[in-house]
Amino acid sequence: MIKFNVEDYTDCIDEIKPMLSSHYSEVEFYQGRVQLNPNFEVLEVLDQAGLLFICTMRDEGKLVGYNVFSVGKAMHYKDHDYATNYTVYIDPEYRHTEETVYFFNFCEEYLKGMGVSIIQYQMKTHKTFSTLMNHLGFENTESIFTKYVGQE
Repeated sequence: MIKFNVEDYTDCIDEIKPMLSSHYSEVEFYQGRVQLNPNFEVLEVLDQAGLLFICTMRDEGKLVGYNVFSVGKAMHYKDHDYATNYTVYIDPEYRHTEETVYFFNFCEEYLKGMGVSIIQYQMKTHKTFSTLMNHLGFENTESIFTKYVGQE
């Protein structure tokens, strides 16, 4: 049975860590140039400050998806709380199912209950889930341009 919850960082990060490699290999555009090396120290600081929220999707207790947000006042709109998605991953076996839609709806309802006005997701253009976002009522409102300028 699939269950959704909001979990403390310290309670679920050890289960998320092994999934990060699968996530990285699936979506990172600059593989070979930018290695996976999460800044867990910053995540801990955000968590301790009450600014990090992790929604989980579990099947019979096994973690099969996570959706991590930072929540805070917007720089230009201090009257509004923004939830900015840091990372979202769902095991491929569970994608394209109604449970995925329910999971995103669960996250949205939780954030709305906290008083969030705007929820933002970023996604790689070569590995998009825009069909799902459109179905859920999200609008594509910004583009991000990137350029690798590091050492080869």
